[in-house]
Amino acid sequence: MTGAPRATPNTTAQAALQYDAVVVPRYSERFAQLILDEIQPGTRATVLDVGCGSGTPAFEVLRRLSESGRVIAVDPDQALVDLARRRASVREDGRRIFFKCETADELRFGDEVFDLVVGNLVLGELDGPTALP
Repeated sequence: MTGAPRATPNTTAQAALQYDAVVVPRYSERFAQLILDEIQPGTRATVLDVGCGSGTPAFEVLRRLSESGRVIAVDPDQALVDLARRRASVREDGRRIFFKCETADELRFGDEVFDLVVGNLVLGELDGPTALP
């Protein structure tokens, strides 16, 4: 990574709810559908969702996976991650989806952990292609 690391966003819980009510239906859900169209129902995979926000498309990705599938979703904004975690805690399949507050530029996972990586509206959060390994 080049340059100084960016600070982790510090959205309030109220702003996270507003993001979820306005941005998700208008933008995130529309672009997420392009990702979801590429994942066949019953896919056996461990998926990384980078820039998961409040959980779009992580929950829908999980629905397309087989019962052994898992989703690990990361976002640098703690309030959005907290909102997604609350949603996961009341879902029957909530034990197969995990939310973590982490930036896309500093992921701490080993090699070959994931079968698929998705990112919905996340490119603006990255330093650029030269920052990727």
